[in-house]
Amino acid sequence: MMNNIEYLDINDVNLLKRFFSHIKALFAECFGVELSKELWEWAYLNNPCGTPLVSLAIADGKVVGHYAVIPQSLVNGLDYIDGYLSMTTMVSSEFRRHGLFKILAERVYTNIEKNARLSVVYGFPNDNSVSGFRKRLGWTIADEYHVVQINYDGWNRTCEAIKDGVKEDAYRLDMGNEDIRKWRCNKPGQTWGIQSGVGLKNINNAMDLMYYDSPEILSDILVDKPINILLPLVTTNEMVGGVGDVLFRYRFGYRTFNMVGNPSFCVHMCMSDVF
Repeated sequence: MMNNIEYLDINDVNLLKRFFSHIKALFAECFGVELSKELWEWAYLNNPCGTPLVSLAIADGKVVGHYAVIPQSLVNGLDYIDGYLSMTTMVSSEFRRHGLFKILAERVYTNIEKNARLSVVYGFPNDNSVSGFRKRLGWTIADEYHVVQINYDGWNRTCEAIKDGVKEDAYRLDMGNEDIRKWRCNKPGQTWGIQSGVGLKNINNAMDLMYYDSPEILSDILVDKPINILLPLVTTNEMVGGVGDVLFRYRFGYRTFNMVGNPSFCVHMCMSDVF
């Protein structure tokens, strides 16, 4: 079976567009829902951060494996690094348990390493994929991240805990870039904005904290709704008692390229493809 597979590495959006119907079919098989063309084009074709890197496995003219990363410009106030968000990892059911996931990912990673630039691939592995990313791809996985809902009367206490937990050199998405900000704030199906360095998105009877320039400005937010925020459990433990609730786990993981040591991150909801 594996001898019949051909591999195709794509870093050209015009070539990638030719495979949308094949990718859509594999997406439906793997996730049981239809892939939105509008959302796919937003992430892969209209991304101002650059061109996606995609590796496909093809058997008998059918795409049976897909690993991809979309570029995400990361900044920490001192310098920039090339970030890549890992998303829509897929292998057809009959081709699983043959290491195809690792083969495709490493082909993408090889191309990143060849750029000789400081780079990091990151993502938010779920329960089904976390073991593969950790053991097969060598990712560093932070299991402690959770989405927490903070009551508005406990917001100031929360802000103090966040300030203590964020390092000065922590990387975040470069929302200071106008093109990136406009793109990210207008994901299909949702619109939000950034005011005074803070991005909030209405969701039901609460607000998602999508982005903030620095922890110091969070205490200036005037809110009358609970705020959902993505935080490590270390910070969460300091503030949940009486002022908020843990909604669900949302792991953060990464793998570095052409770097010495492990970078720090200020992980915002806007760095994920889910929120």
